[in-house]
This record gives sequence, structure tokens and C-alpha cells, in this order.
Amino acid sequence: MIKRIDIHPLTWFVFGIAIITGFFRDLVLLFSIIFIHELGHYSMARFFNWRVRKIVLLPFGGVAEVDEHGNRPFKEEFLVVIFGPFQHILLIALGFVLAHSGLWTPAFFEKFLAFNMMILIFNLLPIWPLDGGKLLFLAFAYFQPFKRAHHSQLLFSSIFLFLFVCITITMYNFNLNLLIILMFLAFSIYTEWRHHYYVFLRFLLERYEANKGKGGRQKPIHAKPSHVLEQVLKRFQKGVHHNILVRADDKLMTTDERKFLDAYFAKKKYRTTISELFRLK
Repeated sequence: MIKRIDIHPLTWFVFGIAIITGFFRDLVLLFSIIFIHELGHYSMARFFNWRVRKIVLLPFGGVAEVDEHGNRPFKEEFLVVIFGPFQHILLIALGFVLAHSGLWTPAFFEKFLAFNMMILIFNLLPIWPLDGGKLLFLAFAYFQPFKRAHHSQLLFSSIFLFLFVCITITMYNFNLNLLIILMFLAFSIYTEWRHHYYVFLRFLLERYEANKGKGGRQKPIHAKPSHVLEQVLKRFQKGVHHNILVRADDKLMTTDERKFLDAYFAKKKYRTTISELFRLK
């Protein structure tokens, strides 16, 4: 059961504009579709027993906020993300049935189809925090360490947003709703960038507390005795369990990632070198 549904202040602003301009019915239809989109994310997240805090309805879509920080399996995260856009395919199919049965007028079905396609295509743009941006992160995270993947996602999101702004300015006239959406996306990327380091820390902390690095792919990390603890942690990858290999005095020491996480969070040895941590000579 959904515990909380929030409506973003910008959404209320858009509602006000719609009432003044006479497009309130269209907006109700649009947000009904958006809500079903978010229910798709929510239902799949609950299926995998994710901790879902709330659903936030935005002017162009919505966000299902969860207390998960990048340590869920790739398959789960992919399905949670993609199950939102998948709702539009089901809605369009339902619309065809209702239109051909005569329950919907051709004009209403045309509008319903246009809204679904608009939300579907827009949400698949590779821009944070859209679904396409989250899929972009999963693609980066499969090949890169978590911290670098998050950085790459925000960089590419910024580039794609710039291109999207250029295209919309060229093809469309000034539109207040579109301006609000573009400003929101830019602010979201900026905010996520400011929190970049804390996103990384939450990833490590959740991995440490729940021991979520176990299982999955195995990938060693080669380090030097002079490397500080944080240098090693920055190379931790989502969905991968690491053994850290350290060569000192022609001897190879193999250490489980758990010891590094424990030293970082329990012992607070942030800037300690591997040599100092394990008393290597």
C-alpha cells in the first residue's frame, strides 16, 4: 500500500495555469496517466521488497522515492525503472480496445494516445532524474566503479539536457510549461551533483551495513601499500564483490572488501594507507 503521495509545488503552479487557460480537463487526464506510470514503478519495487517512501507527482511525470542506494541487483533496478514506461504500452492497448468498442470518441482517444506517447518518449530521454537517466546510470555502473558511473551519468545528462534545450528552442515557440520542466531538470542535475559525494557514501554505508557486496560477479582490485583507504573504496563497483590484492615485499596479500569497509566506517580511518592499516613493511 502506498504510504504517501506528494504533489510538487511546481505541479500546483501548472494546475493553476491550466485552470486559468481552460486546460484543466486535459491536465487531469495527463496526471492520471502520470500516476499510473508511477504505480508501475511502485508495484515492481514492492514486488522486490524495496523500501518505498513516497510518490511525488511532478509537472512532467513523477518520482517513486525509495530507501535503496545502488546495491540492488541490476535486474531488479532495471525492471523497477522500465516498468513505469511499460504502463504506457498497456494504456495504449487499453485505449485501442475502448476506442474500437465505441466507448471513447476518436478525439478523446487521439488525445489519450498523444499524452501517453509524449510522457513515454520524454521519460526515456537520457537525462537525470528521468527513467532514461536512470537506465543510463545502470549502463555506466555495469562497467565502471559506482562513483565514476554516477559522475558519468550526470555529465552525460547535462550534455543531453543542453542538446534538448537547443532542439526545443529551435523547433518550438516559448512555452511556460516547457520552461518550468527544463529548469526543473537543470536544478535536479545540479542538486544531484552537489550531493555526489554523499550518494557515494550512502552506497558504501548500505553495502557495509547489509553486507550487500556478497555474491554476484567477482572482481579483484589491485592496490599498492601506499594507497589510502579512500582510493580503494572509490573503485568499488555496483553488483560486484571485491577482493583487494596488495603486493608488498614480493608477497601478495589478499583481503576481503569487508575489512576495508569496516576500517572506514567502524574505525574511522579515512586517510590511512593500506600499509599502516595492515602494518605492512
